[in-house]
Amino acid sequence: MNFEMNLDSSSSSSSEDEIYDYMLMDFVEESRKYKRNQPLYDERQFLRRFRMRKHVFIRIMHTLSLHYPFFQQNPDACMRQGATALQKSTVAIRMLAYGCAADQIDKYLKLGATTSKKCLTHFVDGIIAQFSAEYLRKPITEDLQRLLREGEDRGFPGMIGSTDCMYWEWKNCLARWKGMY
Repeated sequence: MNFEMNLDSSSSSSSEDEIYDYMLMDFVEESRKYKRNQPLYDERQFLRRFRMRKHVFIRIMHTLSLHYPFFQQNPDACMRQGATALQKSTVAIRMLAYGCAADQIDKYLKLGATTSKKCLTHFVDGIIAQFSAEYLRKPITEDLQRLLREGEDRGFPGMIGSTDCMYWEWKNCLARWKGMY
């Protein structure tokens, strides 16, 4: 295509129409390629990847973005939009769920290690501040009885949600691990 500007108005408008058509087709092709507005994970995949249900994640993200300016998207000094609440919450959840380092997040979510560490710190502080009264409370008598009953049903009598099972005899323990745990 020749995009030279001519003084002749008829050739100029046809040239502009060609440019517009070319740009429009390019945009349509890019939109088809990325299939915007379609979720990346279904509910089961989300649960497997994030170790929580999607509605719980969205509730946490929404609550944090309402109460903490850190989780709100703000422009930087060059007026470019910063990371979204979705990115910041995802960073924290992935770091907690997988125990990965802050610099591993960069290739997935395009956030640096320093920002990832800040996201995790603000996320934990926000969770404690917003949800501690409802979820991070001491168990009441009914809770303890339910936990003891569930533990007994699973073969761990007398345990209240503890992951410390060192005293438990494992019949399928590997010989090379004998006495280690």
